[in-house]
Amino acid sequence: MPQLKPMSQIKPIAHSALLTLLITMQGLLLHVSAGAQALAPEPTPTAADEIQQIPQAREDSSTAPEAAKTTPNLPVATRLAEEQRQLLSQLPGPPSPLWLPVDGEQVLAFWQADRSGKPLGAVLMLHDQGENPRRAETLRRLHEYLPLYGWGTFSMELPKLPDPAVPPRPVSTSPDPAEEVAAGGNDDSEENKEPTTAPQPQEEAETGALAASPAVAQSSMSREEVLAHIQRRIVAATAYLHQQAQFNLVLLGEGQSALWALQYLDKAVPPAPVESADKKRKAVLDRAIRVVVLMNVPTATADGLEPLTSWLRHPEVPTFDVFTDLDLDTLAAAQQRRQAAKQKGYEHYVQRRLPPPNEANPEAGETLLTKAIRGFLQKHAKGVELK
Repeated sequence: MPQLKPMSQIKPIAHSALLTLLITMQGLLLHVSAGAQALAPEPTPTAADEIQQIPQAREDSSTAPEAAKTTPNLPVATRLAEEQRQLLSQLPGPPSPLWLPVDGEQVLAFWQADRSGKPLGAVLMLHDQGENPRRAETLRRLHEYLPLYGWGTFSMELPKLPDPAVPPRPVSTSPDPAEEVAAGGNDDSEENKEPTTAPQPQEEAETGALAASPAVAQSSMSREEVLAHIQRRIVAATAYLHQQAQFNLVLLGEGQSALWALQYLDKAVPPAPVESADKKRKAVLDRAIRVVVLMNVPTATADGLEPLTSWLRHPEVPTFDVFTDLDLDTLAAAQQRRQAAKQKGYEHYVQRRLPPPNEANPEAGETLLTKAIRGFLQKHAKGVELK
């Protein structure tokens, strides 16, 4: 029969075993906890953490377009227009881009000087509504080929003419009985009026940024203000060409801009007399614009504007009317312009109908359009080199 150990000997053994068990369990718990931390996913950032990280990402971004950096608070359409301006300014030349200051803003323009060594003058080209100064079918071809034959070329962006304002609805003088009953049931007491809240500083800053943008400023202009602004751009462009020693100027208007070209003739001022470099050939500057080219004039004038035939007021200026649309409306409108020029005594009014450009091969050589314009300028606007 086994002998039982006294209680004094059992207590130390049990206490030691219990202490060893507790230490082992504590080690296991620490190991499991460390493994759980290693396998746990990263904590999801809160909304406050994301707001703090966004400005840092914008500051570190170096590949974003310049317009997107400088105009973060502009509407999407305005921001896209600013980015398009930046992309146009980065296109390879010729011509070379420049920024023309007009009314406190920078207007994107393109200038290509004569490349033949025998300068004859410069052509100021106005693009059509909804187009840009580097349109591939027309202005880009003229920028490329006219300088090879003595003609410098200049084009600039023009604002789009806004739609005419909608007339206000007529106000009824006799009140409607139903409206009177409804109005009598309304309580306009001070207690029922909702309190007005003052604009927050952040909203005021965003509103100020929008108002300071040139694109937003143009969009808020009326039709009369936009028309006056277009004429000031043409004046600034002619002043720049005079600074480049270009006084024999040709004004070309494409589409709707043909009307802006004719309107400019009413206010164009001839430059100061200058002396010719060739003593055998005298430089005569009797008018500011030597020749006007009307290219693809639209069949109908925009609402609220006078028809183009009413602006044929300068019979002393040779005018070249060229178009590539062959539909019946275009032919009828061209006949009206030709008849109006004849009635007003135009001495040199030439009208030519050309086939449409080859859209299947836009990178083809010099087109019939550029050849026709170059031939007319050679005959009616050839200038002499000045000192």
